[in-house]
Parts: sequence; C-alpha cells; structure tokens
Amino acid sequence: MTSSLPGVFDRHESTFSEWLRLAISARALEDQAVPWPARSPSEALAVALILRRIDVLADLDCTENEAMERLARDIGATTDEVRAFFIGLRELV
Repeated sequence: MTSSLPGVFDRHESTFSEWLRLAISARALEDQAVPWPARSPSEALAVALILRRIDVLADLDCTENEAMERLARDIGATTDEVRAFFIGLRELV
C-alpha cells in the first residue's frame, strides 16, 4: 500500500471498503451497459470519485472537491483524509 493510505484507511476502514465494493460493482455493471443501482447520494459521490466519473459528479451538481468535502462531513473525517484515500487508491489502480 502507499504511504498515504494506511493511517487514513485504518480510521475509516468499513466506510472506505464499502465505497470500494460499490465502485467495483458499478464498474462491472458499466461494462455490461447496465446503470448503477440506486444508492445514497454519498455512495454515488464516492463511486463517481473512485471511477473518475466527472460526468456523474456533474449530474449530481457537484465538483470533485465538493464531493470530497461532503463525504468527509458525512463520515466525520477531514477533507484531507478523504482526499488522501482517493489519491492513494488512484495510485494503486
């Protein structure tokens, strides 16, 4: 794992794991041309960030930075922690 991910991941492991699971599921559905299943707005933001779907963020009327700020508030993390998670994840894929 990257140096930016472990500490952040440890503090919010269940949430980050769920976001990643949902993104993997959404990616598989996209490959089959099936729309993403309905989910909470926060989950939709997280999946869009993981999959780098700026078009989905735009449909949700949210920028990448706004999405990270909202997710941070939703899980009680700092924006820097959430940003570190997404940056670390992007380094892995």
